[in-house]
Amino acid sequence: MQEKNLAYDLSLFDATVKKEKNNVVELPPFKNKVKTKQKLSLINMITISLLFVAMITVVSTLVFSQVLLTELTENIACLTNELNEKQSIYTQLQMKADAKLSLKTVEEYSKSELGMSKIEPSQIEYIRLSEGDKSSINIQNVHLGFFSNIKNLISDILS
Repeated sequence: MQEKNLAYDLSLFDATVKKEKNNVVELPPFKNKVKTKQKLSLINMITISLLFVAMITVVSTLVFSQVLLTELTENIACLTNELNEKQSIYTQLQMKADAKLSLKTVEEYSKSELGMSKIEPSQIEYIRLSEGDKSSINIQNVHLGFFSNIKNLISDILS
């Protein structure tokens, strides 16, 4: 009869043999605790509210500044296009003015409309001044004082 039990390890059921520890973790007994939510204190509520308002203010300020930046960029683009158009018109008008005031146009206008002609050598008159230019200052005799008379005397001698 012993031969039939060879495949079975009966030592597991023997109380006298110490059992080896298994890798079983024992949990502490379950306590029936119900977790309750703690009420927020007034200071915590005010702090959270202020942080929320500050966050909304920052986000709205960023959105508003982006809108303004976009509008200003569009205005700059429009004004740049307008400036380019005005510069083009200026260039065209400047070319027309230059064409009207060219030397050939002025010469033709002066000959046909005003009856002018080019200068001839017989029209040139030379003026010669043999004597240099002179200037004179008329000073009325005014009683200036003793020191003024001395100063004028010295300046007359030196000049």
